[in-house]
Amino acid sequence: MKNFIFRLAPYIILAGVAFLSYHQLLEMYFWRDDYTGLYFSQKSLVGEPAFMYPYQIAFLVERFFWQFFGLEAARYFLVEIVLYVSATCLLFYFLQKLFRDKKVAFFSTLVFAAGYIGQDAMKMSMGDGLVNVLLLNLVVFIQYLQTKKRGLFILSLVIFFLTIEVAPQRTSSSLLIFLLLDWLLSFKEKKKDILTRNLTFVLMFLVQYFIHPSAWILGYRVIPPGHFLGLFANFSPIYFLNFLGTFWNMLFPSHLQLQFNTFIDIYKDPLNFSKFLLAGIPAFLFAFLTLVFLKFIRPSVYNFLYIGKSVAVFTAFSIFWAYLTIGIKIDQTDLVSIFNGGIFLVFLAIWVVIGAAKSKLLSVFNLLAIFGVLVIFFLTIPERVLVSYNRYLLLPSFTVAFLPVIFITKEFYQKGGIQKNFARSLFFAVVSVLVVLRLFTALSTQQEFVQSYSQHAKRFYQQLRGFLPEVNKKKMVYVEGATKELDLSIGDAARVGYLGSEVAVAINLNTRKENILLPQSLEEIPMFLNKNREIGIDDVYTFLYTEQGLFETSNITKELLQGGSKVTTILSTDWEKGISFYPSAKIWTLQPIEVTIPLKISAGVLETEVFWEYNTFGAVHKDRFVKIPFFQDGLWHEYKFIIPAGGEYLKRVYFKDLTNVPEIGTAQFKYYKGG
Repeated sequence: MKNFIFRLAPYIILAGVAFLSYHQLLEMYFWRDDYTGLYFSQKSLVGEPAFMYPYQIAFLVERFFWQFFGLEAARYFLVEIVLYVSATCLLFYFLQKLFRDKKVAFFSTLVFAAGYIGQDAMKMSMGDGLVNVLLLNLVVFIQYLQTKKRGLFILSLVIFFLTIEVAPQRTSSSLLIFLLLDWLLSFKEKKKDILTRNLTFVLMFLVQYFIHPSAWILGYRVIPPGHFLGLFANFSPIYFLNFLGTFWNMLFPSHLQLQFNTFIDIYKDPLNFSKFLLAGIPAFLFAFLTLVFLKFIRPSVYNFLYIGKSVAVFTAFSIFWAYLTIGIKIDQTDLVSIFNGGIFLVFLAIWVVIGAAKSKLLSVFNLLAIFGVLVIFFLTIPERVLVSYNRYLLLPSFTVAFLPVIFITKEFYQKGGIQKNFARSLFFAVVSVLVVLRLFTALSTQQEFVQSYSQHAKRFYQQLRGFLPEVNKKKMVYVEGATKELDLSIGDAARVGYLGSEVAVAINLNTRKENILLPQSLEEIPMFLNKNREIGIDDVYTFLYTEQGLFETSNITKELLQGGSKVTTILSTDWEKGISFYPSAKIWTLQPIEVTIPLKISAGVLETEVFWEYNTFGAVHKDRFVKIPFFQDGLWHEYKFIIPAGGEYLKRVYFKDLTNVPEIGTAQFKYYKGG
């Protein structure tokens, strides 16, 4: 019994850490790609399949969950947590097989269990499930390599074939991992046998590549199935560099990159060369500290001369690399990630070349496993190799990237006395820092996502279902946030990957996306009504989202739509002290307002700023202003400007810092029709 508990204990600890890392997913709500799967899981809502074969197969799982979970987001995310815990346990078992050492496997998997770095806190559609399939297949394959039972090899091929049949874009990258694992463990065997197995995997990959061209080139700028080799049809030199940014994002959290880049002020156009060099400090520092660590655990290999040469190479390469990349016209954050990734790749290459003999082959495997994932993804769909897009299969590779440090440290255990204790202390320190950093990043990122998005999306859709419990025909829905931050949150709540925002609203209202019209502004509502004659004013629903929740403003909007160019007249006596006006009756600001103010100015001021304030359910928000140049001829002139739509109604209009108060005539406020 004690032996059973002892064998089970590592799995329990790792599962607990994985749950701690991911538990805040239970507070999240659906986001973007989730809606694609959910929408096409609702059989009654959809007449056509989501995508071409074989992606229809992938939606069978979502359809199965939909039958039991409906719109209970927490249940879907609980499945994600269970899958991640499962992947953690599978990785631990695989690494035990790979290293035949429980300690190395445990501490390596602990880094993996502690969460993710450099990606958004979102439900990875199919991602965790595919990681499980990959790791399960690696377990089967390594079992074959260690026992040579042919049935296991056939089973591994079948799993590989089926996974790239179901989701080729997400799983094809595992090809390199299988090829390299074979060479790592079978290096002393006949090279003919290894090449035969490699060729079997490669042929299977190529067969699938040409059977499903529409799947491989989904998202290309060419029309499937017109071209098979999207690499040549969609060539761009930047595709060769994007994987470096992805790799760096795995090592250095995105939000920390942003803070550092802001601190050194790189976001200037054009980008300064010296500032760009400073942006490479994180990678340079990361490499230098790793060398210092290696100096302590392998002093005979990593001597001061070696460290000095490495620093010199880093410095020279950094300058040369900065010169080559600074002119690339892409997002500066992505460019800096590519720059840092290139610097750190040089460090890893030097490490492999000069590293200890026993860990050299393993280090090569780690590097190729990581970059192999990106290479095949690039070959199949290059423009998707974005800085953080390849999150689906990089998680296991990320953990493997730390194995050389752990392997070398473990080898140092063979020493005795003080050296052994010192190496052990360093080992625990490195693992502890990695685990704490990853946990902190996972928890803080998820919490920020919950606060800035999920809580608003959940409340918004729950209340929207209360206002629109049944939608059987076309409805027009417009929602605006009371503040810019809330407007962004609500806008994010309706964004969907390949499909329009109508999909997210349709899912939550249990209707077809064709029944939902979503104007981007109030000005578009009349245009939508003209284009869709089957709907009337009574089918228009407008809402304002505040911190207190969703408020319906449909009656006001309908009044505006029916009222045409209703004019509100403001007499000169209504202006307080000649510079400020508070409307006595509500002037709704759900549509833009054209303001005409007659003024007579003799002298004293060339121009002024006119401000306006919106009232949003009791909260006053100062918005933008407009500058008005004056005629100083002592004659009456009409000054016009537009107050854009926003808030609920107009609270105040006033002139700023007028030294000489002008004479004000009868002002007019009317709803602006454009032009």
